[in-house]
Order: sequence, then C-alpha cells, then structure tokens
Amino acid sequence: MKSPAVAAACLLLATLSSAECVEVTGANPALPTFQASSRRVRITALQDGKALENVRLLFYLRKVAGDPKLALTTDKQGVVLATDLAPGRYRILAIGPTYESAEVYLDISEKAGTQTNSFLISIPPTFLPETVSAIDAAPITEHVREFKGHVADPSGAFVPGALVQVFRQGAPSAESVARIKADSDGVFSASLAPGKYVVFISSPGFFKKIVGFAIGPEGEAKDFRVEMRIGFC
Repeated sequence: MKSPAVAAACLLLATLSSAECVEVTGANPALPTFQASSRRVRITALQDGKALENVRLLFYLRKVAGDPKLALTTDKQGVVLATDLAPGRYRILAIGPTYESAEVYLDISEKAGTQTNSFLISIPPTFLPETVSAIDAAPITEHVREFKGHVADPSGAFVPGALVQVFRQGAPSAESVARIKADSDGVFSASLAPGKYVVFISSPGFFKKIVGFAIGPEGEAKDFRVEMRIGFC
C-alpha cells in the first residue's frame, strides 16, 4: 500500500503530465523490470516519502557501454525532466547526496506520443534500520571512557564520510542514540552516557562493521580504530 505522501505525489504527477505515475523502489539488475515510457520522462526522487533534491540521475543505454547518455540532478522538488530521450532500454542509476542509490529501468519507445511519463524512485535512507536481535547479539569487545575514533581501510587510509550509527544494548526498541558521519579524515565522536552500546559503521564499497562497546570511568582512555574490509553486503 502506498503511503499518503507517495499516493499524493502520484496523483499530482499524473495531473501535471496526464500520464500514469509509477512508483519504483529499486530492481534486481539481473532481472530488471522495464517500465514503458515516451521520450519525455519526469522522475521524482523520494526518501522517507519526502522529495529529495541533489540526487544525481545517470541514464545508461543498456546496449551501449561507457559513459551515461545523460546526467541530471534533481531540483528542490526532487524532480528531473528528460525531454528527448533516444529510443531504447535504459538503466537509470540514482545516487543520493550521501551516496545512497537506487535504480529504475525504462523502455523508451519511438512510437510513443509526446506526453510526459512520470515515475517515482524511492532512495533508501542514509541510515538503515537495525534489529533489536542484531544489537543485543553483538559481543562487548571494547571498554572505553568516551566514544571517539576514526575509520580506516586495510591499508590504513582514512574512510571519509562513513556512516556511524549507535544503539544502546538492552533497549526495548531499536532506536539509535547517535547517527553521525565521519569527517573527511574518517574521524567521528559522540557524547554518550555510561552503558553498553553497539555501533554499526557502513560505507560504499566496504562490508558493514559492527562493534559492541561499553562506556564507563573504568574504560581505557583511547580512540576507536575501526578497520573496514573491502567488499559489499
């Protein structure tokens, strides 16, 4: 079932373009589902039901290797408009402001009319939800006085912009107590009360890192050094 915001967006887009609005939440690249469209395409990027600006949309023709045929960026209403796409099957990659991504596949017909076809693409949130079971299952391996450190790859190079999400262990619900991004040097910190926590750290091109830790006056006066393994999950 569509949320009210998505449903309203579909209705608005259909009214503006006199065409069907299709919600797209991503597709399996191995088995893409192509949506039929005219050569005029309006795409609205949403995140958590709200329009998302500064999303980069790259239009790739499926049978043409190399650079995208077209690159556009969403405006403040989360919208891009492509007015004269060449006929063919397209893979459209949407990259969010913090490197979130989603895809939509379009089959552009040369026989279609001049109407504008509108599509929604849902960009996953920057910080993905975690489960209570995953939080409580993480062993406590670090004992520190405060939560601060840096993220590095196996070579020791900094991982800038890594997403750092902290949860309190033993809490009744999986609500994060801190959500931050590492800076350009991979450095992060957050003010946390004494207790047991689990941190989930993610970055494009790396496996997610999960570390259980305790904060208290008896902990070590040291920084975390979180090493990320190259790969995808």
